[in-house]
Amino acid sequence: MYVLWRILVKELLQLRHDRRMIPVMIVGPLMQLFALGFAANTDVQHVPMLLVDLDRTEDSRRLVDGFLSLHR
Repeated sequence: MYVLWRILVKELLQLRHDRRMIPVMIVGPLMQLFALGFAANTDVQHVPMLLVDLDRTEDSRRLVDGFLSLHR
């Protein structure tokens, strides 16, 4: 934790010397946040599935039917 704190202090001291970097440090990540936030889609659709039922009991058949009903 001490090393992380020292790196943070070093960066803040560096910013004090070069104030032109402050907008770059704020605007760049904000643009990435907005662009990638709208581009990211976590909905999973159209994923091929292979199911092998070697058990062939009634319980496993019900499970297979449940998966197939989701697919239709």
